[in-house]
Amino acid sequence: MSTTETTLSTGADLAAIRERKPLVHQITNYVVMNETANATLALGALPVMAHAREEVEEMAAIAAALVLNIGTLSPPWVEAMLAAGRAANSAGVPVVLDPVGAGATSYRTETARRRIDRRERLRRSARARRGAGARHGRRRHRRGRPGFRRRTDAGCRERRSAAS
Repeated sequence: MSTTETTLSTGADLAAIRERKPLVHQITNYVVMNETANATLALGALPVMAHAREEVEEMAAIAAALVLNIGTLSPPWVEAMLAAGRAANSAGVPVVLDPVGAGATSYRTETARRRIDRRERLRRSARARRGAGARHGRRRHRRGRPGFRRRTDAGCRERRSAAS
């Protein structure tokens, strides 16, 4: 696809989003919640930042998309994400997973794996890895997804030992 074709396709996609105004259910971390909501609005979609376990299934089922960002993890948030993912999957709603910090700790890695192991329709987001770490000058934030994919616990320990 040429650059001109990509530009025309992107323009048509944005026009369709602005015309339809889809509801995008987002369970995201506190750090980017406001930015993510504003970016969603700027694209022409309607964000809802619902993370209460009592409402996530209902919200995910009526949304046009579900975005999950594991930047803020606690058992209630993880359970809400899993419940929302199941509801979205049952309703045929696409799920976007942003595995912030996966590979950095076993809790984050296991949480991301729980999402992936469910074999739900996921679309991975590398936004945090590509942009956020570089923009804020923190190299360690760029380890998330690639580290999750390649590293075993033993491999992590070997690399840490070699770096010391």
